[in-house]
Amino acid sequence: MRLKLSVCACMALMMTGCLLQTRADLKEAQEKQVLQSQMTNLQKSTADAAAQDQDIQDEIRQLNGRVETLESQSGSLNQQHVSAEQDLQKKINDLATKQSMLTDSVSKQEQEIQQLAQAVTSLQQVRAMPAPSGKGAKKGVLAAAQQDYDNKNWKKAILEFAKYRDQNPKGKHYAAATYKMAICFQELGMKQEARSFFDEVVAKYPGSSQAKKAKFRLKQLK
Repeated sequence: MRLKLSVCACMALMMTGCLLQTRADLKEAQEKQVLQSQMTNLQKSTADAAAQDQDIQDEIRQLNGRVETLESQSGSLNQQHVSAEQDLQKKINDLATKQSMLTDSVSKQEQEIQQLAQAVTSLQQVRAMPAPSGKGAKKGVLAAAQQDYDNKNWKKAILEFAKYRDQNPKGKHYAAATYKMAICFQELGMKQEARSFFDEVVAKYPGSSQAKKAKFRLKQLK
């Protein structure tokens, strides 16, 4: 009887040990499962964080690209502004140069008009003077004109040659006097008046030496 009880007690202890071991195994398994679940969650969180970090880096690169684009556009706009300003300044300078040239041209034309007016007035005064009589007087006028011409007193020479022409409309020195008057006007820069007297020589005395020289001078005036 005692032996039977001892066997039962041993079996009971063994069953109790097995139960305790099974519970420990279950607890350990549960703890491992919890740890694996936590590790999985951590890995997922880490992956999500890495993905977010990658997204942030991509966005930063995009923003940097936009900044570079804007800086490039800004530089291009600045260059265009500088180029436009330079073009405008060049146009202003060109206009200023043209205005200066126009002013000089107007001033020169005014001087020519003044010289022409003086010459016309002088010619009118000469024609209003009484004509001297005698061949000596005529030769004296021509000699005075030639002297002023040689001395490059162009205005006085014009007056003297004009006086000779008025006194000798058919004189043998009429063509020479007219030609030299034209040269005087040319030396004074009065091209239109010079051209008029050269044309007169060519028209009235086409076969003369003065006409040949007048034609050459007319070519120079063009």
